[in-house]
Amino acid sequence: MANQQDPPLLINETEKDYIIPEDNDPLELEYKEIIEQERIEQLNNLPFAPVPEILPLTPLISQNVCAICRSSRSTHALIPCGHRALCEECKGLLEQQRCPICAQPFFSILRIWDA
Repeated sequence: MANQQDPPLLINETEKDYIIPEDNDPLELEYKEIIEQERIEQLNNLPFAPVPEILPLTPLISQNVCAICRSSRSTHALIPCGHRALCEECKGLLEQQRCPICAQPFFSILRIWDA
């Protein structure tokens, strides 16, 4: 005899199914409105820093420019992807162990010396 399962029950719920009488209390509604206004005010007053425009990395790779600061010469390659992506100052700034060019995980940084 085959094991048959009952078809899943479809439950049609609406927002009204979750409203309790206290939700319609005028004081409760006013309190929720005040909390929402405070939340919006906090969001509007969050500090921010301008984010620089994303620059294409292809010219940086061919020019051996650091992918982090984009001003110093890249002197360090990431292993195993091999991208020469970092300068001496920026090699310790990566928060994640991922290449800033290809996002591949790396396990070592190799100093490259030009001839």
